[in-house]
Amino acid sequence: MRPALFTLFVFKEELIMNVVFRFSAALFVFLLSACAGQLTSVDRQANHAAHQLAASKFDPAFRLNITDTAKGLRPCLQQAWQRGVDDRQKGVTRLQAEANREALRNAENPALGQIRSLFVGKVYEADRPEKAPKIMLDAMAASYRDGYEGRP
Repeated sequence: MRPALFTLFVFKEELIMNVVFRFSAALFVFLLSACAGQLTSVDRQANHAAHQLAASKFDPAFRLNITDTAKGLRPCLQQAWQRGVDDRQKGVTRLQAEANREALRNAENPALGQIRSLFVGKVYEADRPEKAPKIMLDAMAASYRDGYEGRP
């Protein structure tokens, strides 16, 4: 039979270990979440569009580099976002902004119809040329809306 003092000491030691374990687990979760910063609106839209473009390709022997594609889309989406910010500063109403967004989404841009892929130093035509411009225009319209609404 153990003395009461020994049992109390073991109980305190288990309690301390439990508190230390919980604290270290909470600290780990906090540090892990602190490293994952928020993306800007342009980055979110670029990543989303890159993933959609990658999903639209059906060739199993070809894989789109999503990181490079998103990096290439950012300047275009940044311009659309900045246009939304400028429209907000000019005092454009929400209805006019929605009309601008829909015009941007339904735009017939000849440059978007010539989407090509670069693979091993050679330029190839897009697999599904009707799908890529729609994805790009939707991403530009979403970036414009985010800029107008003041999302960073």
